[in-house]
Amino acid sequence: MKPTKLLYISAPLTSSGDIEHNVEFAAGVAKRIAEVCLSHDDLKYCWFPVVVHTMTYPWGHELHREDYSFAGVLELMRRCDAVLFCGVWKQSLGCLNELEAATEAKILRVSMGNGSLYTTEDVYEALRFADSMSDVKGWDLNHEVRHEL
Repeated sequence: MKPTKLLYISAPLTSSGDIEHNVEFAAGVAKRIAEVCLSHDDLKYCWFPVVVHTMTYPWGHELHREDYSFAGVLELMRRCDAVLFCGVWKQSLGCLNELEAATEAKILRVSMGNGSLYTTEDVYEALRFADSMSDVKGWDLNHEVRHEL
């Protein structure tokens, strides 16, 4: 079994579009990550997706307060090895705050672009990049996987 690293999924939840759709989207990205990890022996690490959407959404809107849920989400993100920004994340205040926190904490940041359609190859490319950079110390780097339709 390969060593496991935690990959935090940053995608819009409440700031853009339908919340249920956003939860399904983030869960779908996580599923694709698991499928890629299990089907590609050339990856150095098993990247396990951390999807806070599926953890906090069932609580209801009244508990989504910055001083509670967002503070906890950021603490969880800081414990991950990398952050994957996906969906229309550049339009989400929460994602932009996560980007700022990840940058300050010098956590590997990988973007799959500012869209909503990702192929298995897009996910594989993002994970290959994370694999190659995850052991490098003292760097401050963003990487964007380009997806063109």
